[in-house]
Amino acid sequence: MTDNQSTLEFTGDERLAEALATYAEQMTEEVAQAMFDFGGLVLNEALKLTPIDTGELRSRGFVEGPFQTQDEQYYAVVVGYEKHDENGTGDYYAVPVHERTNVHHEVGQAKFLEEPFKRLQKEFIRQLAEAAQEVKND
Repeated sequence: MTDNQSTLEFTGDERLAEALATYAEQMTEEVAQAMFDFGGLVLNEALKLTPIDTGELRSRGFVEGPFQTQDEQYYAVVVGYEKHDENGTGDYYAVPVHERTNVHHEVGQAKFLEEPFKRLQKEFIRQLAEAAQEVKND
């Protein structure tokens, strides 16, 4: 895993674990959609905290996915601010702006993506549990 990726590990939520066990072999569209929706929620909150200089950084926010790994064991949704071009290069400044906690911004703050991601984790668990329960009831 690279430095700019985050992983959530759920422990102790028996209701979620039970619901997810219902379809251990295949991730459902409802759960994948819940993941994407959560990514959008995080991005919307992150955009409110993203520093503004020229507005360019805020315009680069995106949500992609869900993607499934080749071994079909995991799904991922990507929430970020900068994409690589076809050569893997580009003008990247989101990470330094995000990580420099010693820099004062007139508008916004450092850790603009990390903070809402952490704050909204319980909401993500709730959304996944609801989606899993819907599938279980179908």
